[in-house]
Amino acid sequence: HNMAAVRQLCPTSIWLDDGRIAAYGPTNEVAARYLQASHEDSSASERSFDEDTSKAFQVRSARLLGSDGSETRQFECDQGILLDLKCQVRVKVPGLYGYLWIARTDGTGVLESDSYDVGPNPLDQMDPGMYTMRIAIPARTLAPGNYTVYFNFTSTANLSGFNVDSPGIVAGFSLNDSVSRRGNRRMGAMSLLLPWQVQRV
Repeated sequence: HNMAAVRQLCPTSIWLDDGRIAAYGPTNEVAARYLQASHEDSSASERSFDEDTSKAFQVRSARLLGSDGSETRQFECDQGILLDLKCQVRVKVPGLYGYLWIARTDGTGVLESDSYDVGPNPLDQMDPGMYTMRIAIPARTLAPGNYTVYFNFTSTANLSGFNVDSPGIVAGFSLNDSVSRRGNRRMGAMSLLLPWQVQRV
């Protein structure tokens, strides 16, 4: 999922889609095609996944929500972003944890998180049932621009394999800065506004 690293390390790449070769050739060309397809797939504010009863844990839908609770793909930098997942647990999975990767549409990663980030992992040993999972990205975290949201769920204790559910890129969103002086011209990965304190000595 880290296209920037792939571009640096690999002169030639293969893009596999559902076990089939979708593209093969120079990495820049393959990565561009992959990212374009991913961006098109993430053009809605909600994405649903077909039921797969062979999975012990599965993401059934993913949504992007604004601060007012409405579904949207367009955000202001001064607005928080809520990632809302509906998940189904069919069988208790020991050691289950989630992984989140947010990247610019050129593949440059800007934010990485997993369910161990704060306190105990809330996904470990969940009983069977339907769950809502929410991850909040605070206002003024990311710089203006276009982004994709990638999820993966794994377990080191899973006997049938490391990956439990790999929904991949589930959504895309845009951030606009209409408040600060630099606005959308602000470069870098963050939109944090820093106070400049001056004191005569």
